[in-house]
Amino acid sequence: MKPATETILTRVFITLMSLFTTMAVGHRLGAQGLGEVSLIVLGITVVMLMSSIVGGGALVYFASRTDRYRLLVPSYAWVALTAGVAWILLRAIPVLPPRYITAVVVLATLQGVFTVHLNIVLGWERFRAANAINAVQSAALLLAFLAIEGQGEIHDASDYVTAALVAFGLTVVLSSIAIAQGPR
Repeated sequence: MKPATETILTRVFITLMSLFTTMAVGHRLGAQGLGEVSLIVLGITVVMLMSSIVGGGALVYFASRTDRYRLLVPSYAWVALTAGVAWILLRAIPVLPPRYITAVVVLATLQGVFTVHLNIVLGWERFRAANAINAVQSAALLLAFLAIEGQGEIHDASDYVTAALVAFGLTVVLSSIAIAQGPR
């Protein structure tokens, strides 16, 4: 199968997993829980916008032209700096419930590291690995959320945070393995 076809199919799969995750969150947590999860996702997205300035698409271009460690060190430093600034800003500006601020920063940091890795892997034209890791993240989020929701009786947005920690942590591990393997 051609890389473009695989990427399209992966995007369709990810979209379906996102839809199912949203449906599961809405069904299990109700309107208030879905609203809190939406604020958490918004917080992660805002932090990721800042983080992608250094760890974004330019890495795709430089990955095949520069040693990976020369790209990883400044990218990781930028992700860490962005996380610190985001933590301060989110505490100063009441955008989301205070109990989720640290979780949002941790999740955005994990997603930032994953994005750095993914862009380097894409720069190496390892599309199959990148697609697989992206698909695993979306499926792991849904499966972890459903597994957590099957436990206990009290359900709130922290269940989504826990599921996201599992999914994002898994993709950091998988993308780290792909980075360690290098270009092929």
